[in-house]
Amino acid sequence: MSTNFFRIIDMKIIIWHTLYKIMDIGIEKLIESPNLRDRVYDILKKSILFQEIPPGEKIDEEAIAKQLGVSRTPIRETLCRLENEGIVKIVPRRGAFVVKHSREKITEILMVREALEGFAARLAVDHINGQTLDQMKSLLKDFTESNIRDRSKEYVQADLEFHNLIIKASENNLLFNIMNTLNDHVQMLRLQTAALEGRPEQSLVEHFNIIEALEKKDPSSAESLMREHIRKVRESALNNFKED
Repeated sequence: MSTNFFRIIDMKIIIWHTLYKIMDIGIEKLIESPNLRDRVYDILKKSILFQEIPPGEKIDEEAIAKQLGVSRTPIRETLCRLENEGIVKIVPRRGAFVVKHSREKITEILMVREALEGFAARLAVDHINGQTLDQMKSLLKDFTESNIRDRSKEYVQADLEFHNLIIKASENNLLFNIMNTLNDHVQMLRLQTAALEGRPEQSLVEHFNIIEALEKKDPSSAESLMREHIRKVRESALNNFKED
């Protein structure tokens, strides 16, 4: 028989061996690549930040694994990463829970945010251009005091992008990196304050006032208005804080 015949037989044996290996290991094990782990991390983190899993709630590893079609290994790896970031708490023999910030922690987060974003607004005055200002206006243009409460999830996203544009416009890389670290905690609080009576409507007005100060190239006013804006967020969050 020809050499090609035996090569074909050898190739078939390799293919069948691979198929049996897949069946033996399980397809979910083979697809748990670094890319998959990153996707699991992104999905679970967003579920927490956007409160699909509320603060204080236990995270059901088994249910999430089934929903995503993976084993529990990448789920546990993700939970360890999120614990290091301070948004998940793993309790031995009890499981993992979404962190619920204390009154003291909320105060700390928003005081730091006030200082950093106020400074970012001041710096942004020297660098912000018409295109960025137009983007900021565009984010807010469809919201009014009469519809903003019914579109709270959209407004939360617009609010996030609005603040990120100002931070980027500061053109200070260290400030940008520090805010990236803080922003996960800010996002968890952002959703809570967006649901408070009167706060979204007031926030919308404050945003337009900040844009006006940036357009006028007034650094003191831009910083002052941003600090006042975040100070009111802190006051609302603390006034409506509920102890367990």
